[in-house]
Order: sequence, then C-alpha cells, then structure tokens
Amino acid sequence: MKEPSNRSDNNLKARQNRKLVGISLLLIFFVVFFVLSLRLMVIAVGKNVKHVNLNERAEKLYNQTRTLKAKRGTIYDAHGNPIAEDTSTYSIYAVLDKNQRGLDDKPMYVKDKARTSRS
Repeated sequence: MKEPSNRSDNNLKARQNRKLVGISLLLIFFVVFFVLSLRLMVIAVGKNVKHVNLNERAEKLYNQTRTLKAKRGTIYDAHGNPIAEDTSTYSIYAVLDKNQRGLDDKPMYVKDKARTSRS
C-alpha cells in the first residue's frame, strides 16, 4: 500500500516540475520579446544604428543618379541601308509640386521656373 502513495507523490512532483518549466519558458519569452521591442523602439526613435544615421543612408539609397549606356544594334532594310541606328538621348524632369520636400525640409521642387527653363 505504500506504493500508490509514492506514485501519487511522483505525479505531483512531475506536475509541479512541468508547471515550473512552463512558467520559466514563458518568462524567458517575455524578457526576450521586451528586449527586442525595446531595441526596435530605440532604432525607430533615434534613427541611428552603430553610429550610422539611417535617414542619410536611405536618402543616398533612393536619391542617386546613374547613366545606363544601352547597347543596341543597327537595323538594316533589304538593300543594306540602315533604317534605325543607336543614338544618345537624354531625359530631364522638373518637380513642380510644392509639397515635395526632403527629410531636412529642404525644397525638392523648382522654385524659379523661368530661370530653370532658360538653363
């Protein structure tokens, strides 16, 4: 008769151990979640990571100018005369919307339209 009592004690201890492990894992999860949330908040508010300004990096990334040289061939007609040849073309655009401003509130639109059109 001693054995059923010992078995119920083991069950009780096992249940308590499972409960303790579950609570410990839950606490570890919340601590990790809190630390990661705090780090994300610091990055979002401070906009700096390892002494790198994220605003400046984003502006460099999205505001860059590149010239892509297209390589095309000449198209000839049945007599060997060229009917389409590769030529250089240039594109220019001007922003006229006064709502266009940079991150530092600097205007990114044309202020003097007459002077810009003469250039």
